[in-house]
Amino acid sequence: MATKKQTSATKLRVLVEGAFGKPDDVIELDGEELAQALASGQVDPTPEAVAYAESLQ
Repeated sequence: MATKKQTSATKLRVLVEGAFGKPDDVIELDGEELAQALASGQVDPTPEAVAYAESLQ
């Protein structure tokens, strides 16, 4: 049995300050957290948005 949790986390750019961070933060979520973040409209999963936010770091 593997001891490491395998994850298929998705990188996201945070759009508004809230439960997921501050604007332009880059976070990784998966599963139910990912679904909630996307449904809330507080994050952008597009690669261009993530790349832009990472360029600001």
